[in-house]
Amino acid sequence: MNHSFLTRRLPLGIAAVLALASTACSSPSTDAAVTVTETVPAATEAASSPATSEPTSAAPSTSTPSSTAPSSTAPKKPVALKWTTISRSSGTGAEKTAEKLEVPYLTNASTKANTAFNAEVSRAVASWRGEVAPMPGANCDEAGMCPLAMDRIDGGIYKQSYASALTSIYVWTGGAHGLTDSFGLTVDLTTGDSVGLDTFVTAPDSVVNAAVGRALLNKLPATETQGQTPNIDIRQDGVAWSVSDKGVSFAFAEGLVASNAQGLVSVTVPWSEVNG
Repeated sequence: MNHSFLTRRLPLGIAAVLALASTACSSPSTDAAVTVTETVPAATEAASSPATSEPTSAAPSTSTPSSTAPSSTAPKKPVALKWTTISRSSGTGAEKTAEKLEVPYLTNASTKANTAFNAEVSRAVASWRGEVAPMPGANCDEAGMCPLAMDRIDGGIYKQSYASALTSIYVWTGGAHGLTDSFGLTVDLTTGDSVGLDTFVTAPDSVVNAAVGRALLNKLPATETQGQTPNIDIRQDGVAWSVSDKGVSFAFAEGLVASNAQGLVSVTVPWSEVNG
C-alpha cells in the first residue's frame, strides 16, 4: 500500500462490503444516527450465454455418438478490479453530513489475493476515517460522520499478474479547498502480497523523477511552473502510484507539487520513460 499519511491500521470498518471475493452484494444498513447506502456494481455476470438448440433444418451429425454425454462446465470468470460506491449520511438539511467513497475491490482472483486486496483497502478507509475525526475543523458531526470523498484515479489488472488501484481522498476541513490526499495499492495475484514500485520500475530514481517532472510541466498551468520542470522525489511522503498498460500513474498530495488550489495532481508516465 502506498499513500501519504494513512499510517494507522484500525479495525476493518467496511470489511463486509469490500471482501467481495467472487460476488458482489448490496446490503443497506441503518443505525440510530447514520444511514448507510451501499451501491455495488454487478459482479456476478453470467459466466456464459445459455446454450441454444440446433435448428430443425440442420443436417444431422455424421460422427459416432458417444456413449456418455460430455460434461458442461462454465468457463472461469476473468479476474477483475471493480469499483463500488459507498454512501453514508447523517442529519438532515443544512446539518446533513455525507460521505461518498468510490472504492476498488478485487474479484475472481484467488481467495488469497481477493482477501488481501480488499482487506487492505478496508483498513485504509478505516484508517483515514480515524485520522480525519480529530482534525481541527474536520466538521464531523456528533455521530462521528465526517464529510469524506474517495474517487478513482486509475486502476485495473496489469499483465494478468497484478491488481493495481489509485484513488484520491478528500475531506472538507473548512476554508476554501479542504484537504486532498491519495492512496495506491498493488497486489500480486498469485501470492496476495503487496508489491513495491521497484517491482516494475528499473530506471534510477533520478531518471524517473525527471520523467515525472516533465509530465507535470506539461500538465500544470504555466502560472504554477513558471516554465520550470518541477523537482520531484517519487519516494517522498505524499506520493502514491499504480501501474497499468499505459505506464505508471503517480498522484501527489495537495500542495506537494503545486499550490493548494490545484488540489491533488496526478500524471501517467509511459513505461519507456521509467524502464532503462
